[in-house]
Amino acid sequence: NLTVILSAHYPGEEIGNSIVDVLWGATPPFGCLLYTIPKTLEDYRPPIFNLTTPPVSLDAWQTNFTEGLIIDNRHFDANDIEPQYEFGFGLTYAKFELEGEVDLKLSGTLAPNADKSKGSAPGGLKDLWTEFLTVDAQVKNSGEVDGHAVLQLYLTFPQDTTPAQTHVQVLRGFHKVFIKAGTTSTVRVSLMRRDVSFWDEKSDQWVIPEGDFTFKVGFSSRDKAALSDTASLLSRMEELS
Repeated sequence: NLTVILSAHYPGEEIGNSIVDVLWGATPPFGCLLYTIPKTLEDYRPPIFNLTTPPVSLDAWQTNFTEGLIIDNRHFDANDIEPQYEFGFGLTYAKFELEGEVDLKLSGTLAPNADKSKGSAPGGLKDLWTEFLTVDAQVKNSGEVDGHAVLQLYLTFPQDTTPAQTHVQVLRGFHKVFIKAGTTSTVRVSLMRRDVSFWDEKSDQWVIPEGDFTFKVGFSSRDKAALSDTASLLSRMEELS
């Protein structure tokens, strides 16, 4: 009859001290899952194999990655599978809730393609790493103890102007902030051009698509109390700026 799970993962040589500090309240927990924990092994695709047994053929360990982008939390979301613990899930001693609405602010001009005149950098054109959009949300600590809130921003691309596998929501940013009990803080997540672009194989470049994006902020990928807003970045620039 488990009521709490404390997963330390790879804490290093201070594992004993760190776990004691969390259990005794010297430090509040605020970690979030970097992956999805399923209810059954069959919920995963591709299935999980036992690699400790001798291989039965030369291709026994071969993986073809036919799932493409639909991995981990995207797989669960795309196939509407209820996980045991979703991506981004985590508990803390404080109690956080969102207030008001999501506030989107666009700065500067925006075109579908990155500006090549700004030159290149490791990872692509420099303009891909330009921050142009901020997402603000009001987070209240309605609990009785101080704590760290980890606000997560998930983005869903337009349905009709992007490849099928880009339609599933994806984490595009997060921000950890310390909030005292009974107070409210504005938490901001900034986005770069690269964050709202998809790789267009026809034009061989990153492109911001036309259509409505959905911006969702919450405390996990399946937070039922999450707030969301919809915006077409290319056609509603004046409204956002």
